[in-house]
Amino acid sequence: MTKTFKILSTISFIAMAIVLTFVGVWAITDLDFAVGGDITYTAPVPETKDESEYPTLTFTITGDTTCEVVDNGASGVLVIPSKVLIASKEYIVTTFGEGEMYEPGINGAFAGNANLTSVEIPDTITSIGEYDFYSCSNLFGGITSVTIGSGITSIGNHSFYLSQSLSEVNIKATSVPTGGSNMFDNCSSSLVIYVPTASVDAYKSAEGWGDYADKIQGKDFN
Repeated sequence: MTKTFKILSTISFIAMAIVLTFVGVWAITDLDFAVGGDITYTAPVPETKDESEYPTLTFTITGDTTCEVVDNGASGVLVIPSKVLIASKEYIVTTFGEGEMYEPGINGAFAGNANLTSVEIPDTITSIGEYDFYSCSNLFGGITSVTIGSGITSIGNHSFYLSQSLSEVNIKATSVPTGGSNMFDNCSSSLVIYVPTASVDAYKSAEGWGDYADKIQGKDFN
């Protein structure tokens, strides 16, 4: 009886070891092996979400594969997606559309939205239009920081004008975007505009950016 028990115990132990070994091998099948035996992990590509997942934004198709975005009651921290599904088809978000009339002649995409605290604009957006983030502040708060992706090529007149709580702007583009007039006028007195370190001098000397030369500083974006 004792011998039988020992044999069964040994068999169980060996079986468990085999199972654990199999599980361990299976668990790393999604890992890529680099030269020298090191293990590297390939991060999954984020899934493109349907427009219904962004109830505070409105997307409008502008081309075969592109769309624009406008405000629909956004608040707090806003991260604008680079892509979105509209009627099950994927579209790239490349620009801002016309929002509701905020003041006579002013219908920027997010004009007057003082409920925002920060905005992250993706690399796919190439232009920020006139008055798009005009007056995004009030006595109770408003937008304090903006991050603009590396794909930006132009920033329009009065785009962030009168957003008095805006104190930090991060622009990742190494090539200086075309700058309009009064882009960042009447923002916070402590406003700092961070640009790629290697491009600081180019920004300071570019047309439309000279008025903000004392606010432009270098930053290494990862």
